[in-house]
Amino acid sequence: TVVLSGDDAIIMTILDTPFHLSAGAFFQVNDDITEKMVQHLLAVVAEKKPNRVMDLYSGAGLFSRFMAPMVEQVTAVESNTLACRDFIINLDAFENVSLYEGQVEMILPAMELDVDMVVCDPPRAGLHKKVVDVLAESAVQTVVYISCDPATLARDTQRLREKGVRPESIALFDMFPQTYHVEIMLVFSRKGGIRDS
Repeated sequence: TVVLSGDDAIIMTILDTPFHLSAGAFFQVNDDITEKMVQHLLAVVAEKKPNRVMDLYSGAGLFSRFMAPMVEQVTAVESNTLACRDFIINLDAFENVSLYEGQVEMILPAMELDVDMVVCDPPRAGLHKKVVDVLAESAVQTVVYISCDPATLARDTQRLREKGVRPESIALFDMFPQTYHVEIMLVFSRKGGIRDS
């Protein structure tokens, strides 16, 4: 990206919190629905009360920024260099946040997954099989999966269910009204039992 004039980033505000966003870095485009997604996730965090959280495919730090004040430690993984730069700017005030730059399927298997909750917001292709395997075989009690593609979410859900990680609750967010696109937040638990919201 070459900036011919002006700034190379914009500021977007979610729940009165500014986010520095570089051109080319991913961010949700519907502010109102994004705020509802964040609020729903924070309700899950408040219910589960995790001490350590991992944010996979963290982007510019949208979810990490709001979880950081609620938990002891946030560990994020993101592959996009511009998004990582934005993440560092957006979470600079927090000392309990760490960021790994690289592909989730390369980094996660090499890490000790000593966390209580994992939040993943992967691209449309969904989770890499290596990521599903690590999550399913770990001792993580709660996985929050945010998906923009019901087909890949269904595929990954089946893989997790086969390993004993069960859907617990589901919420849908109409990010693009009057289209078939929908954002889905599916909470998985080692205990299971689905409920709609």
